[in-house]
Amino acid sequence: MLSTFADVAPTLKLLTLHGNKISSLQTGVFANMSSLNLINIDDNLLEDIPIDLLSDCVNLVQVSIQNNQVRNIDDALFNTLRYDQQK
Repeated sequence: MLSTFADVAPTLKLLTLHGNKISSLQTGVFANMSSLNLINIDDNLLEDIPIDLLSDCVNLVQVSIQNNQVRNIDDALFNTLRYDQQK
């Protein structure tokens, strides 16, 4: 039986947080979520995204951040994304 979100975090593959009026995401919020393949944070109020936000997400394939207030995104944010080599 799962007792906390921390118990499921390591095996979570999809995280959808769209439309929640999230205004900030702190470094470490996705810590221990190494199995994540997709994160959807569309339709929130994000202005800044920390450069190391996704550093623990080693299996991440897709990040969706549409319809936020973000003005600049450092390319290094996506260094952990895995690319499909079979295209």
